[in-house]
Amino acid sequence: MRSLLAADMDKCYYCGKPSKIVHAIYSTNLQQEKASIEDGMVIPVCWECNVRLHISEHKKNRLHIEGQIEWERHYPMLVFEKRYGRTFL
Repeated sequence: MRSLLAADMDKCYYCGKPSKIVHAIYSTNLQQEKASIEDGMVIPVCWECNVRLHISEHKKNRLHIEGQIEWERHYPMLVFEKRYGRTFL
C-alpha cells in the first residue's frame, strides 16, 4: 500500500515507532475510505497515535488539510471536492 504523505509505511507518521495500523485519512463513509486507499490517502500509525488522532479534532483537521493539499498536488487534473464530497481548505 502506498501513501502520498508517508515515505515509510513501517514507521508511525507521528512518532516514528513501528506502525501497527494503516489509517485512511478520509473515512466518513465506506466510499471515502475506499477512495482514500485507492488514492494513497493513508498514513501508518502506532496504536497510541491512532487513539490520539481519533480523540483530537485538531489533529484530524490538520491531517485532512495536509491530505487535501498533497492530493491536489499529486492529482492536479481532478477535483478533490468531487472525489471526497467536500473541501477541507
